[in-house]
Amino acid sequence: MEGEDFKFVGDQSNFLAVFLQSHKDYLPGLEIVGPGSPLKNPYGGFGANKKHPRLSSLKLYPKGCLQPGCLIVAPAEKDGEDPIVLYRWAIASSVSNGGGAGGRPLWRPILGVIKEQLEKVENGEGVVAIDGDVSWGSTFRDLFTLVFKAPFTIAKYILKK
Repeated sequence: MEGEDFKFVGDQSNFLAVFLQSHKDYLPGLEIVGPGSPLKNPYGGFGANKKHPRLSSLKLYPKGCLQPGCLIVAPAEKDGEDPIVLYRWAIASSVSNGGGAGGRPLWRPILGVIKEQLEKVENGEGVVAIDGDVSWGSTFRDLFTLVFKAPFTIAKYILKK
């Protein structure tokens, strides 16, 4: 897959994110954080984001701040059908990933999985969307952060007071 071109799209209004979060099962776990979020739960799974100086700013994020996610699709087999979902992942903000600041997947293993999925599409085999971090990268990074970095960060905070 090296040398392939991928499209990256920016959308400050979060129109695309709301569509992906609400339309069918494209990316149902996608979070848009902040008081301007159009979602029912504007702070996702991590209520402390309400106090975050940037995420809680209507000036910086008038439509909310989109948490990381990824959706990879292949073209529909026939006109009028939905695209084929190959892979989807969205961060679920939590204490262990710093409210969504950490916990990203490792992309090399994921690109390998996508290549396998594309081969299935080309061979006419049925494709089932792969959900989540298949690389375990976010799990290892979150564990490392929790075990090694968090105690030092907490200690620095306590010592400042």
